[in-house]
Amino acid sequence: MKNDDLAPVPPPEMSKQMSETLRWAEALVVNDARSYETAIERLKVVKSFYNRAVDFFRPMKKKADETKRAILDAERKIIGPLAQAEEIAKIKCLTYQRKQEESAEKERQRLQAIEDERARKEKERLEREAARLKSPEKKEERLEQAAAVTAPVVEVAAEIPKVAGAAARKTWKHEIIDLNKFFGFVIDSRRTDLVLPNEKVLAAYAKAMGEQAQIPGVRFHQESSLAIGGR
Repeated sequence: MKNDDLAPVPPPEMSKQMSETLRWAEALVVNDARSYETAIERLKVVKSFYNRAVDFFRPMKKKADETKRAILDAERKIIGPLAQAEEIAKIKCLTYQRKQEESAEKERQRLQAIEDERARKEKERLEREAARLKSPEKKEERLEQAAAVTAPVVEVAAEIPKVAGAAARKTWKHEIIDLNKFFGFVIDSRRTDLVLPNEKVLAAYAKAMGEQAQIPGVRFHQESSLAIGGR
């Protein structure tokens, strides 16, 4: 079923008024006081047509809104507990995953410490040998060997089962914990891309101050609009 099949059909006279009004507006020429007054009077009729069209669709929109709310309420009753169950289970799985990763990291640190100690002892052994050698060439050779001794990098994987259909993701997030320091960084580094102007506050300031409004980097100007009341 197409969306057009569900759309209500307005009365023929309403569609006719719509077409005629648009053609009138496109052909309208306002170049003197008389044509201005005539246009305003016609706009009152247009506003009346507009209000009638809104009134025509209002009960249908209200009914559609009520139907949508009922559908959403019924959906929430079903998916709400399911979403809650999913969240609870995910938290428990992520908690297990974190514990496994912490355990793996502790084991990695333990094994790395062993390798680091082994490398340290080997380095010291070679340095002691170098100190006992008489030949400068052999002494230099032992010292080079000592300098080249490094501990291997130990890696320990967390024991987390790989289950088809599940993928663990790690995402870096941000949290501003000191607004003053953050803005200080923005100003010092000129990273203005990190902030956006508060448009609502600026709009309220412009409305309150009018022609007295002044903020560096902001242009305040007046826009005209025309309000028409329907007949």
